[in-house]
Amino acid sequence: MRHKLAPPEQLTSQLYEGTLTDEGWSDALRSISSVTQSPMASIVVFNKQTATNAIRETVGMASEVMDVYNSHYHQFDEAVPFAESIPLGGWYLDQRDLGEQKIRQSAYYQDFVLRNDVSTVLCNRLVSTDTTEAFLSFQRRLRQPHYTSDDLSNFSRFVPHVQRAVRIRMHMQQLTEKAGLASLVLDQLHVALVVLDEQSCILMTNAEAERLMQRRPQLAVRQGCLQPAGLRAGHFTQLLRSACGKQGPALAGGVVLPTAQEQAPLQILVLPLPARMQQFNRWSRPLALALLSEPHSVHLEHQYLLQQLYGLTPAESRVALALNQGEVPKQIAQRTGATAGTVRIQIKSIFAKTGVNRQADLIRLMSVLNLPRLDAR
Repeated sequence: MRHKLAPPEQLTSQLYEGTLTDEGWSDALRSISSVTQSPMASIVVFNKQTATNAIRETVGMASEVMDVYNSHYHQFDEAVPFAESIPLGGWYLDQRDLGEQKIRQSAYYQDFVLRNDVSTVLCNRLVSTDTTEAFLSFQRRLRQPHYTSDDLSNFSRFVPHVQRAVRIRMHMQQLTEKAGLASLVLDQLHVALVVLDEQSCILMTNAEAERLMQRRPQLAVRQGCLQPAGLRAGHFTQLLRSACGKQGPALAGGVVLPTAQEQAPLQILVLPLPARMQQFNRWSRPLALALLSEPHSVHLEHQYLLQQLYGLTPAESRVALALNQGEVPKQIAQRTGATAGTVRIQIKSIFAKTGVNRQADLIRLMSVLNLPRLDAR
């Protein structure tokens, strides 16, 4: 009969097994959260080049709180000045390093930390590379006791395992990113996607696009370029040039190809390459993303499409859809229970991720994506 693992051994096992999957890693963070009596546990990454930090993975923290921190409050985090001065494996404890008077005077604590029911923050510096620092951060609720020196001593026993697991996790994530745009992003969407340059040269496709192009002769490919049939001369190239920003601000557009009566309509949406995909742009020139679809046969969750194409969080996707349906920030805040300030911060993040500068441009983009408007309900 197999003996049940003691809690420290069980935690160590979970850490290393969790490096392979997001679900396993979340389970490991939950175990750390339980062992340390910390309702919230997060991996925070500090970018040395931009001197900014972001919560990458977390348990126990509301997605809206993480979104607002990453898009706004990270720049006011009182822990940032301590980031590189903490020795590897060492601790930052706000009650000790900032002091109660500084915490009382801090706008960051009064406007963000305390308002989100956090009484104290504890961080361990886990990993340091040429470009990043990785920290394990714990937070306790207002009703809980603050961390003590005994807590730090007890927690330090499992820190070496967390350090090794985080290094493995970061390495696995880097390998995943280097796997390329097609495997990481394009093939995850159940819609045909093609990456093109302004001359309509095909640089990358996903499996859905390859199947659709084989099945629909209107999607002709000649000398490696996509040349949709039935359009007036130069129309498709004009859409691509517009999406690549060659005629001013990069704009989305679309066209429906002429088809025989017995065939389903065939639609091409041409978008500027989303910001989250730019990291895979090894061609060093502006690119466009074409979505090929038979509108009546493709059923995508609108929120899912926004998350996958633009990296919007679930909360940001809901705000974007609400804006597209005619709601103003005050209405969104009242309906969702968020503050107006939180909604404004989310809108700012949505604009940055979708590459637009104003709400009218966002609505134009979403109309090209066939996302529902208020008058379409």
